[in-house]
Amino acid sequence: MKALNRKQAAAHARGSRAALRPGSVRSALLRCAALPPQQQQQQQQRQRQQHGEAAPAQDAAAAPRSRVLRAAAALALAAATAAAASPARPARAESIVSVLRDGGRDIVKTASGVSYTETATGTGAPVASGDLVMLDLALYLEDGSKVLDTRDTGVPVGIIPGGPAPTAVTEGLDEVVRSMRAGSTRLAVVPAALGYGPKAVTPRNATGQVPANSALFYELELLRCQGTPVGLACCSEAKFGERGGVCIPEETLEQLEKMMGPGS
Repeated sequence: MKALNRKQAAAHARGSRAALRPGSVRSALLRCAALPPQQQQQQQQRQRQQHGEAAPAQDAAAAPRSRVLRAAAALALAAATAAAASPARPARAESIVSVLRDGGRDIVKTASGVSYTETATGTGAPVASGDLVMLDLALYLEDGSKVLDTRDTGVPVGIIPGGPAPTAVTEGLDEVVRSMRAGSTRLAVVPAALGYGPKAVTPRNATGQVPANSALFYELELLRCQGTPVGLACCSEAKFGERGGVCIPEETLEQLEKMMGPGS
């Protein structure tokens, strides 16, 4: 394109300004596109004043609405900041420790280093050597992570105190269970030496691994159990109470006996 001399450039600029009359839509669009939002609003107000126009009703309502939005944004930011600054809810393992340390309960500390407290005393039979007992238990690590919860899996853990134990049961837990009654619940802390020791272990049905040399934090309930023609039916103390002192309803037990036939 051929370069314009000064006079030609000035004439070209005057023509452009004439084409963009103050009231034209195109001029307004171009000016708005070139200005930041705050300056766009100021420019529009000046134009209304020059033409003797009143500010639209929506502009009058927009100001308080804008203030409300800014206030809401500030509140949301403050809430997010407070949430980020507030400490996380104590992990379950920490709460078990605090109960054992500061809960005002009767804390049992064994010579081996196991600590436990009974949170509810059952009225069922005490554990006897050689008995098969069933436990609902939750196992946590020191960082608060949950490794196993039989209430989630629906598969309680069977243990013969003093006998061979499944991988979900440790020497320390065996020690805690021996003095329980059916229906009792306890919190317990087992030191690493009476847990899984120097081995990393993934207990059966666990959702994670227990690292080597980990202290173990347990919530446990010794379940009520009832013999049936096909084995043991076990339930929590709450279910035992709801079902009138049995773990399996009488009509269900009768059906099982009929299915198994005479001599069952």
